[in-house]
Order: sequence, then structure tokens, then C-alpha cells
Amino acid sequence: MKLFKSSVILLLMLVLTGASVVFGQSDRGTIRGTVTDQNDAVIANAKVIATSLERGDTREVTSNDSGIFVIPELKAGLYQLAVEASGFRRTSVENIKVDVQGIQSLVVKLEIGEISGNVVTVNAEAVTINSDTPVRQSNVNERQVRELPLLTGGESEGRTPLSFIFLDSNVSSGLPDGSNNTTKFRVSGGQASGTEILVDGASVRRTQNGTFFSETAPSPNAFKEFTISTSSYSAEFGNSSGGIVNFSFKSGTNEFHGEGYEFLRNEVLNANRLDNIREGNPRNRDNRNNYGFNVGGPIYIPGFGEGTPFVHKLKDRAFFFFLYEVYRLRLGFNTRVTVPTLRMRTGDFSELLNTSDPDVARINGGQPIRIYDPRLPSNVRPAIPGNRLDLYNVLVNGRPIIDPAGLAILQRYPAPTRA
Repeated sequence: MKLFKSSVILLLMLVLTGASVVFGQSDRGTIRGTVTDQNDAVIANAKVIATSLERGDTREVTSNDSGIFVIPELKAGLYQLAVEASGFRRTSVENIKVDVQGIQSLVVKLEIGEISGNVVTVNAEAVTINSDTPVRQSNVNERQVRELPLLTGGESEGRTPLSFIFLDSNVSSGLPDGSNNTTKFRVSGGQASGTEILVDGASVRRTQNGTFFSETAPSPNAFKEFTISTSSYSAEFGNSSGGIVNFSFKSGTNEFHGEGYEFLRNEVLNANRLDNIREGNPRNRDNRNNYGFNVGGPIYIPGFGEGTPFVHKLKDRAFFFFLYEVYRLRLGFNTRVTVPTLRMRTGDFSELLNTSDPDVARINGGQPIRIYDPRLPSNVRPAIPGNRLDLYNVLVNGRPIIDPAGLAILQRYPAPTRA
């Protein structure tokens, strides 16, 4: 019983410690702004309500004496901002885009009038700027992840959203030949494998050899978006010698959404390789199927929340997102290999003495290849006459030089197709 209690306490400590690490590096964004009147005088104690257009959840804050408000830890997505203050008309700011690890700054100007009067609607695209932090960032949104092509057969033989990091000019290849590789890349000249990669705020760094993102990350279709920070990022992201890549998973919304997909590669769609054409060989087999589906939406629980008497929805409260994906790979290669000749299969290796054979001469620098009896001491080890093991009948410890098992294995090699 004491051991059980100790184990439970230790588990709770690990969970709490892990939670502090996860929330120390946030994958969420922030809306920051200033509330003013038409004459640019700041308005204190204004009520500011941020509502997710996708999930319906709300956050409420109040502007301070300087008219400034900050709404942190918002999940990436589109938001609507409603601002109210005594003596001013209610103002709504539509379609504020909150990015992963990003700060959206805006100035909300209120018009004098009754709060209950007509609502002043402002488009966020005309007022949002990013001037609060010096960090250099590039954001890859869901549309880019969905529509830009990814090679089926990339990192670890599958599609990876890390391929999009090369859209940022500060990211370069970490390989000597300069080819793009998502396991070895450099950010702003930093170390290869030195970039911190976060998934929903949790690090995928492994102590011995950098990230194991490719071993743990799901399909690109599971990610909503991600942000690449290449320089001057916040001190909370200190576990990096060059750049931060911050991913955010999709989540369900108040409406059901889903998709099915397949990405296909097949040799019937490929041109044949030049070396295959030269040798008269068919196209290499190349079958790759990457298919799956996902679905997300609100959670329904019987007898709880709003809805029919039988099944009620946790409106604006609880959501789910599920993804299933399969990757199948079938490859074939046409490869030229060296096999024993028909005479060698019987124990006759006399062909290795023929130095006019260019293959034999190339192997041994122009000298014949002689075979010796390895069972005899090196000081009395004569060459086997003519390399004819089939005619060499010297017994050592009652054993012939040709082992029956070895001879049987030799017969399993494919027959040669040329001299």
C-alpha cells in the first residue's frame, strides 16, 4: 500500500512537472489593442469581448487607464471583437486572424452614442498590424498546408508539413549538396538539428540527436497552421540554437466538418529511367498510397446542455477532432549484381586465372586470382591446382574442401545472364 501511494505521488509530480514544461512554451496567439475615441483620446474601463468564429467560446477583458487591453492564450483562428464603453456606440471588429505564437495589434475607435444603438462594424484587415515584438516570423496557414503540393514519399517515406519551412528565406539546407531535407536544415545560419520544434506547445526534442518530429507527428491534414520564428523570438523559447517551429493541431468547431483524401504514386504514371531503357528493363515498381480521413465537431452528451430532450450539445464548450491515415509503400529496383558462373557452381574456379578477362584483371590489378586450401597452415599452404576445387580431393580431418551445405547454397544463386 505504501508503495502504491508513493507511485501515485510520483506520477502526480511528473504530470505537474510536465504540465509546467508544456505551458511554458505557448503555441497560442494574442490580441492586443488600444481603445480610443474619434479624437484619439484613450478610453479606460472599456469592456472587450473576443469570440471565436469557429468554436463560439468567448474571452472578456477590460481596458486599463491607458486604454490598453490584452487577450492572451487564444487558439489560432478567426475572432470577432466587441468593444463597449459608457457613452459610446458598440463597435464590432470582424475577422481578426490570430496566428500561432503571433500578436495581433489594433486600435479600436469608438463613436459617441448609445450602446444599444446601431453597431459600428470594422474589418480587421484595415486595422491590424504587428509592431509589438521584434521577432521575425513566417506563418503557414491551413490553406497553404492543404493546397501546396507535398511529395508523397518525403521524410520517413511520407508527407511532412516541415517541407513548408523552406518557404522562409531564412531557412536553408543543412546538407553539403544543398538539397532540401527536413531532418537537417538550418535557420538563420544556426546549427542543423538545432531548431526547436513544438507541437501544441510541447517540444519534440530528443537529447541524443535533436528532434524526432518525423517519428511522432501525424499527417499534415491534422495541423491547422504553424509559425516559423527565425530571430529575436521571446525568451520563453530558449531551447534552440536557431529558430522555433511552432505547430498547432486542428480542433473541432460548433459545426461538423470532415474530409477524405488519397495521394497516389504509381509506376504506370512514371517515365522509365534511362539506365533501364539502356538495359532493356521495365520501369521500377513504385506504388505509394497515402490515404485517410478526418472529422471534427461538437460533442453531444445525453441530458446535458442545449438541444433535444434526448441528446444535448455542449455548445461552445467541448469539441473533438479525429484523424486516420495510412501510408502504403511498394517499391522495386532493377539492380545489376555479380553472381557465380555455371562452372563455379560445381567448384571449378579456373576462370579466375584468365587475366585476359577484363573483370578478373580489374578485381586483382591484372593478376590471376589463385585459391589456396584455408585448412592447411599458412607456411605449407599450396595453391590448389587450376583452382579446381571439384578435382581437389585432399582430406583434412576427414573433411573434403567443398562443404555440401555451401555447395547447396551456391546453387540457389540466380543464373548469370551474360558472360
